[in-house]
Amino acid sequence: MERGDGGCGGGLSHASHDSHRFSVSMRRRRVNAHDGSCFCGLKTMIKKSGTAENPNRLFHACPRYQKGSHCNYFKWVDDDEFEAVGVCGTKKDAGADMEVEGLCSFRKLIASLVSPNHDDVPPVTCIVSDGAMWFTLKVAQEFHIPHFVFFTPSACGMLGYINFEEIRKRGYFPLKDEKNLLDGYLDTEVDWISAMKGARLKDLPTFLRTTNPSDVMFNYNIVKVNTAMHAKGVILNTFEDLESEVLDAIRAKYSNVYSIGPLSMLFKQLSNSNTQLESIDLNLWKEDNKCLEWLDKRDRGSVVYVNFGSLVIMTPKQLSEFAWGLVNSKYHFLWVIRPNLVHDNNNNGDGKLSDEYVNVIERCERELVLGWCQQEKVLCHASIGGFLTHCGWNSTLESICEGVPMACWPFFAEQQTNNFYACKKWGIGMEIECDVKRE
Repeated sequence: MERGDGGCGGGLSHASHDSHRFSVSMRRRRVNAHDGSCFCGLKTMIKKSGTAENPNRLFHACPRYQKGSHCNYFKWVDDDEFEAVGVCGTKKDAGADMEVEGLCSFRKLIASLVSPNHDDVPPVTCIVSDGAMWFTLKVAQEFHIPHFVFFTPSACGMLGYINFEEIRKRGYFPLKDEKNLLDGYLDTEVDWISAMKGARLKDLPTFLRTTNPSDVMFNYNIVKVNTAMHAKGVILNTFEDLESEVLDAIRAKYSNVYSIGPLSMLFKQLSNSNTQLESIDLNLWKEDNKCLEWLDKRDRGSVVYVNFGSLVIMTPKQLSEFAWGLVNSKYHFLWVIRPNLVHDNNNNGDGKLSDEYVNVIERCERELVLGWCQQEKVLCHASIGGFLTHCGWNSTLESICEGVPMACWPFFAEQQTNNFYACKKWGIGMEIECDVKRE
């Protein structure tokens, strides 16, 4: 997601960001049907006709179709050969041009597992899929297998996505002008969601911050929550004592909602009796465990832990402000700086920090900077007194489980919603403004 102000998800959402290239239309190819190649020998793409004679009819085209050097390959996608699952319902469908193999691949996998030729494989009695993989429901229905959707965001974040359709109906989406990002418009209170009393547009998932009515992520999330209504149940990584009011609001729309969190505590509990679980690696980056020895030498509650997760990208200026703020705090701090945390026009996100920043954080002699760590073990350490976080849901839950207060700098998606609840509802956090300053 590209942001106009460079911080806290304040800019317009953009479909081209690598982190958010989600599949929003699915396809199935019949055996011996279209072989998938154009006259150039390239894999064809699926286009949607906008003519009056064939409105919204799908066809195979050369991938160079809009680049002026295509081979003129053309073939209609017949109804008995191809099935497409659309998203937005218009000829400018966000997913119409996207190459998607998810449905085909998953169908093939399930078909092989239930094949009588594989009698040595246990029967597939249930499918539990991530909410992002909404196409798995269709396959489950085809093979008459019970299907449950597991949503990894918070319940309050999911409630925000559930209300995206209502936000559009009430005219809050799309934004009328980019100026709405900074003119106070996002402070408009969302007064029709009783379970989110006091929330503003800026506290809802950031994908509504766009002037594009066909925004991929906004429409994708509508499809995601609507598809889940046809599943046998919805599973959420949360617990009743924390989000009971929100869970009640979700249950008004979904017949079976199961709160099974916090999963981090459940994993810890199960791993105590099952040593095999300890070998499961849940991290995206190589861990540096020397920090635990460093923490052992610090006083109880004396260390600020800083980690902005695996996706947040900040500018050198933001990094500098955080660095000076931590130095000036006079507290010990443990700071996780991923290799690709910093991005500007010069380093293009290669994570190289200037000597200035290195000197700033090393000069205070109260710090430890590393590339990644075992966050759960860090947060449960007695020396940790606070957590500077982006409010990702896993980080938020882990902090809650260990009773560590948070300084919140949300970046995008439902992190803004998590921040609102942590600071305004649960009283366990303090928000840092998007335009972060060291004072």
